[in-house]
This record gives sequence, C-alpha cells and structure tokens, in this order.
Amino acid sequence: MARIDNGVYRRSFEAREQDLQFRCKKLGLRLFKDRASSNSYYVVDMNKGGVYDAKPGQLKTLNWVEDLVLGKEYPDRATRIRFFDAVREKLRELDMLKSDNARQNGWQYIYCPWTKNHTDEIDGGASICEPSETTGYNGAFKCHHNSCKERGWRDLTQWISEDMAKELDAINDAAKEIETYA
Repeated sequence: MARIDNGVYRRSFEAREQDLQFRCKKLGLRLFKDRASSNSYYVVDMNKGGVYDAKPGQLKTLNWVEDLVLGKEYPDRATRIRFFDAVREKLRELDMLKSDNARQNGWQYIYCPWTKNHTDEIDGGASICEPSETTGYNGAFKCHHNSCKERGWRDLTQWISEDMAKELDAINDAAKEIETYA
C-alpha cells in the first residue's frame, strides 16, 4: 500500500496529522492520539461505533493510520489498473512511450517529462511500471537522474493533468461563445 512518506513529500509531522484528521472526518472516522504514548493513535468509526485496531505486534503509528485511511479512500484493484491504463494511453497520445509494450519485469521505458532538468538534458532511464502486487496494484514511475530521484507516480500523473489542463484551456480559449437553448 502506498504510504505518504514524510521525506518524499516534505511534509511535517503536524501537517500529516492534520491532513489525516480531515481525511478521517470525510470517511466518518475520528483519529485520536493515545494518551499513554504521544506516538500512538487509534481510529474510531463514528457510524458503526467500532474501534480499528492494529494487527498484533503492529504499532499504531501515523503510518498505520495513513495505510488504514488510504485503504478506505483508495479505489479497488480493478479501478487502479484502469487508472494506470488511462495514464499509459495519455502517454501514448503524447508520444512519450519509447516502446509499445512493457518488458517482462513490467517496466516500460518512457521519455522523462523533466528531461530539461537532467544533466546535459540527456533523456534516458525513465520508466513506468504496470500495476502488480509489488506496487500495490498502482502504477509506478522512476527516473534514475538525480534531478528526478524524488519523483514518483503522483508527480507523473500531476504532470499529465497539468498538460491536459493546458490543452483544455486552449480549446476553451479557441471556442466561440455558444448560446444555450432551453
């Protein structure tokens, strides 16, 4: 399961905790800090009245809460695979795929969207990975250049959404005013 990692997203512990409070509330859950330990949490389902508990021996850390919340918010496996297929299709439309098919290990070479940030603007070493058990049935992105080492799937999909927004803005700017008919 994907984890919101403090180092990757550069978010403070307090910001992560505040974000989880908000996300729990949207799901009808309440996040509480354990009074015995400031690093331990528990989650109560306000609709059903139950308390979520960690597996035996598992610490109820902020990461545990994030996994629990992501598991409730996140779409099922088939939907995540369809999301990946849509992203790959968009990359195909943008002529970003270097090959038509993934290699045996599930990785497929692509052109890196951030090549301009690479040393000497060299393009090489960027790939997407098909959803599998290893990736939690999510897509994955990896570029081996230092300027991209912190980038992942979310960055790639964000880049695509920004590109699509520019495309839609151009379409809207070019469209004439259209009367609506009742």
